Amino acid sequence: AIYWYKKASDQNNSLAQHYLGHIYQSEPGFENIFDSLHYYKKAAEQNYSGSQFNLGVLYENGEYVERDVSEAIKWFLKAAQNGDRDASFDLGLIKRYEPQEMNLVEALEFFMACENDILAHHEIGLIYFEGGKDVTKNKKKALDYFFSCLVNVSSEKNK
Repeated sequence: AIYWYKKASDQNNSLAQHYLGHIYQSEPGFENIFDSLHYYKKAAEQNYSGSQFNLGVLYENGEYVERDVSEAIKWFLKAAQNGDRDASFDLGLIKRYEPQEMNLVEALEFFMACENDILAHHEIGLIYFEGGKDVTKNKKKALDYFFSCLVNVSSEKNK
């Protein structure tokens, strides 16, 4: 499979580049983080959101690279702009919990972009429940978001 993915990658196929990044990151016997980063970056530079998200995670966690929250934000923003809800959620977490990046208004915006995501609604509820810089405590809004989590959980169970 690697042979064909490399052939496709040579033709600038971003999906093949993403898969090569994944193989070199996590497949036993093929791990090579330098190749993984190389292929993720090639795909990410072609706006492949999965690779943009993966690069954000690697930089956020300091996995195989030096931890760099600014670099993580850069890749998460690109992925979010390409419709990746997980990237929006992670941006919300960074803006909520990372001391140097804390901005509750932006955190709310990123969590709200996750439309009907239970975890995002929970975070929104917590922000309104606790309040903070530039966000007024609003227990009614908090309870509305907490309730929406319960509704979404029970509707998932009934599927």
